[in-house]
Amino acid sequence: MDFRKFDGVIGGVERGVIEITKYIAAHGHQVVLLCKESRFSEVENLFEDVTNITFISLQVLTHVMSLRNAWIDSKTIQDIAEKTGADVIHFPYNWSFPLRKKVPTVLTVHDVIPFTFREAMGFFRNVFLYKPGIRQACRLNSMIATVSEFSKQDIVKKVGVPGDKIRVIPNGLREPLEPDENMDVSKKPQSLKEEMDAVEREVIRKTLLSCNWNQSQAARHLKISETNIRFKINQLGIRRDAQR
Repeated sequence: MDFRKFDGVIGGVERGVIEITKYIAAHGHQVVLLCKESRFSEVENLFEDVTNITFISLQVLTHVMSLRNAWIDSKTIQDIAEKTGADVIHFPYNWSFPLRKKVPTVLTVHDVIPFTFREAMGFFRNVFLYKPGIRQACRLNSMIATVSEFSKQDIVKKVGVPGDKIRVIPNGLREPLEPDENMDVSKKPQSLKEEMDAVEREVIRKTLLSCNWNQSQAARHLKISETNIRFKINQLGIRRDAQR
């Protein structure tokens, strides 16, 4: 299990890795968990009550697309998989580049924002890095996992991945939602999307205000990526000059 993305904050991707790892280990399987050397002790603490896990640190500073990480995908992790007798490698965050595979690999693609919202990445990074990178990552890995049928269709249509190579594993709620006692039930309801957008818009707006419109800081508070918060700000029409 590749956990290079962990930087001390547990967002959706990190929570997914934690829960999948715990589930597999609890069912008697051995898991080799790979993480940044600088985060090794923190990762161990996340699984302090879990058996059947072997922790291995990698000398890498970031999980971003880079030649260094492509080498780790293709050489370092493959050698570890061979040495430990792994059956499969799971790369849980949108890209990995196993140019050679010693065991099958699964890549989780959460979304294809570079293909649907090019402004989120910046023109040159989008056109010359992320788009070709995600296409190559989907081609190199044995199987693609994604979180919804909508994302699957996006990957098929915009990235060109055959549908039979993609498996949908839906997200789940972490905790049951409590009813809002202050909700005005007499108010005529909007559509579900409009209601959800309104809630999300208000949460992001308040977080941005508390962070003095520092998008990086707000993203950390919300436990989402900077790319995702930029996408949400534009998608939901949140404007700084409207918050004063």
